[in-house]
Amino acid sequence: MKTTFFTALFLCFFAGSSFAEWRVELYGGIFFPGKSDLTVRRPPAGDNVTYRDLAWDDRSFEEPIYYGYRIGYFFGHQDRTGIEIELVHTKIYSDPDSHLMASGMIANQPVDGLRRLGEHLQGFDLSHGHNLLLVNFVRKVAPWRDGTFSSTRPHLVFRAGLGPCISHTESLIENRFQEGYEIGGLSTQATAGVVMPLANNFFLPLEYKYSYSWLRDLDIVQGKADMNLGGSHLAFGAGVRF
Repeated sequence: MKTTFFTALFLCFFAGSSFAEWRVELYGGIFFPGKSDLTVRRPPAGDNVTYRDLAWDDRSFEEPIYYGYRIGYFFGHQDRTGIEIELVHTKIYSDPDSHLMASGMIANQPVDGLRRLGEHLQGFDLSHGHNLLLVNFVRKVAPWRDGTFSSTRPHLVFRAGLGPCISHTESLIENRFQEGYEIGGLSTQATAGVVMPLANNFFLPLEYKYSYSWLRDLDIVQGKADMNLGGSHLAFGAGVRF
C-alpha cells in the first residue's frame, strides 16, 4: 500500500508535464550484506546488550527472491537527467550459532566477552524484506569519445537515492515469536551501471549498487533493536522507455 501510494503521487506530479522520456525497469539480483553491530533493548527483561560484527545471510535466491523495480522521468538536454522512484527488496538472516563479542546487560547481569547469539537471541531476521523505498537522482553518461549521447546506444547510468526502509522484522526470544512490517529507518544508495538498448524501446540494465540503512527502534519481543546495515548489490533486469 505504501509503495503504491508513493508511486501514484509520483505519476500524478508529472502527468501534466510535457515529458521527454519515461522509463520502467524490473530486475533481480543478489545482495551482499556487510557485518553489523546489533543492539537489543528489552527493559522488562533487563536486557541492553550490543553484539559486535554480526554476519548476515542474504538468501537472495530463496522465496521471496531479491527483486526491484523503478519508474523514472528524464528531462533536460538529451533526456540525460532524471528522477525515479525505486523499490528494492532484500533480506537478511542471523545465525543463532554464531559466536560474537557482546557487551552490556542481559537479565540485569553484566556481559562482556564472547557469547553464542542463540543463547539470548534465538532468531532475528528481516525475512520478508529489508525493503528500500527510494527517490533517486539519475544521470545518464555517454561513454563515447565524441561525447554524443543517445538512448538508443549503450550508455552509463549513475544514480543516488534516499528514502525510508520498510522492514519486516522477525524475532524469537525465550521461545516467543514476533513479526511485523514497520518503517525501520532511513536508507540511501549509490549505483553505477550500463544500459544495453534493444529493439522497440526495450533495454537491459546491469548495475552495481551500494546501500546503507540506519535502522532504529525495530520491534522485537518485549523491546526494540537498533542496527546499521550496509551492503553491495549486483542487479540485472529489463526495461522499456516511452
